[in-house]
Amino acid sequence: MTTLLQQMQSQSLIHGLPRLYATDLSVHDTHTLESEDAPETFGWVLRECGTYLLDARMSDRSKRGYAEHLRGSGRDEFPNHYYWAENGKLTEVSLGGMIARMNAIPSDMCDDDGHRPELVSAVRNGY
Repeated sequence: MTTLLQQMQSQSLIHGLPRLYATDLSVHDTHTLESEDAPETFGWVLRECGTYLLDARMSDRSKRGYAEHLRGSGRDEFPNHYYWAENGKLTEVSLGGMIARMNAIPSDMCDDDGHRPELVSAVRNGY
């Protein structure tokens, strides 16, 4: 069985993307998926200029911001590819499908301002 990261790398090779900022996948997405708090459910966007790994637990405000940004991105020559990762499987979906799935997940990771509550508490307490 292949891991989500291996599935993502495979899609990158199939589409020849990202053409620029390849470290989004090779460094940043890899680090995120290997972290202790790695998301199990997320949206992933493979683009000409990098990737976006969108943790479904992000704040509603962040979800709205990414949705608005993604609606205006991608070009005919190098269209964005949208994926949904869940239960160890990466599935290509439409932008609308990814946004709908993201919005169906509770935003328990951050508050409405996009801040992680435990970090806000640590800063307020001088840590």
